[in-house]
Amino acid sequence: MNYSMISYILGWIFNFEAAFMLLPGITAIIYREKDGLAFLVTMIICLAIGIPLIRTKRKNKVFHAKEGAVTVALSWLVLSIAGALPFVISGSIPHPVDALFETVSGFTTTGASILFDVESLSHCILLWRSLTLWIGGMGVLVFILCLLPLTGGYHMNLMKAESPGPSVSKLVPKVQSTAKILYTIYILMTVVEMVFLLLGGMPLFDTLCLSFGTAGTGGFGIKNDSIASYSTYNQIVITVFMILFGVNFNAYYLLLSKKVIVKGYVKAGGSIKNAENTEEPIRYTQEEQNYLNLYEQDLKGLRDGDPLKELLPAILTMAKEMHRADIYIGDLVQEGNMGLMLAMEDHADDTEALLSMAKESMQALLESQEETKKQDNRMVEKVNDLDEQIKKLSDELGRKVSVDELEEFAGITEDEISNILKLAGEELPPEEK
Repeated sequence: MNYSMISYILGWIFNFEAAFMLLPGITAIIYREKDGLAFLVTMIICLAIGIPLIRTKRKNKVFHAKEGAVTVALSWLVLSIAGALPFVISGSIPHPVDALFETVSGFTTTGASILFDVESLSHCILLWRSLTLWIGGMGVLVFILCLLPLTGGYHMNLMKAESPGPSVSKLVPKVQSTAKILYTIYILMTVVEMVFLLLGGMPLFDTLCLSFGTAGTGGFGIKNDSIASYSTYNQIVITVFMILFGVNFNAYYLLLSKKVIVKGYVKAGGSIKNAENTEEPIRYTQEEQNYLNLYEQDLKGLRDGDPLKELLPAILTMAKEMHRADIYIGDLVQEGNMGLMLAMEDHADDTEALLSMAKESMQALLESQEETKKQDNRMVEKVNDLDEQIKKLSDELGRKVSVDELEEFAGITEDEISNILKLAGEELPPEEK
């Protein structure tokens, strides 16, 4: 177990939590509230622990999966305990267990509360309470990855430790870059909500607290009636952004980067055509070329002696050799990298085995893509066949055909007809259903 790396990361957690407490501290100064001293004391405690931890010499910087699991668990404890101190020290929530409950509820975006009269709390305490929701809204993992200055690809082990499922994906070559992209979207959406609420006449302080609560989808309010006393306009704005913040942020990134595309179908002249035979020479799209340029630049930044300095370029070369026009080169590279990271747990010293398992991962992706393509082609055939049946029957009768007539003619049910038409982006007209 690499305790020096674990303590190093926890040190950064302490330091960054202290930094986040600057906002409620400034709020206390503006409103001249004594509770601001609680944040000052907590910041001093966090920095007194955090700064020595990050200055500790680290002879071994290797960060494996077991260290990732321990670090994520301890990070949760550090964030929660340190976050609860202002509540206890200020006397706003004097009982430590209640304060810890409120803090954990915020960081986990649960939204449960032990408070009955939130209006009695000071402005700085209310802001910190809502801010815990905002910090936890993107996930503690993303918060950690976005801020920690790790190198050598070891962010992935933190991601694997926090992820509840068997697979983990990245949007861009570096996990840290992925975290920064997601947080950029998160911050921009929060700011946009603030602007809309301000336009509705909501006070700035209320706007900050409610935007943080909405972004975190936890719903901490600053009034005993939640948002009932605000205008209908502001209630609608909050409702809309609750929905928007509930969407997976990877989807926003994919939409913004235009990576969401439909393959295998070409709509022309009112019918679906099979695009399988329209193969073109394999060449990189502009998006793929930009990805490769960025990725190769990142590879140059790897330090001498880092095992990834040799392995990652080799995987990139294999990805280029295996690349096909119907698959995004970045997906292929990242699949190979994931195979490599998983293999390093058991074959860290066997370069040949590592590259072999990385290649197997990329091959599995290609096979999966091929199977998906076959299924798409079968769907295309069904759509085209139904199109021909409709046209043939319509020509025989000299008019539009009903669903009942088509059922009898084609020998398929109404539900099957409806499902096939949906593949073509069409639906049965209301009069024909």
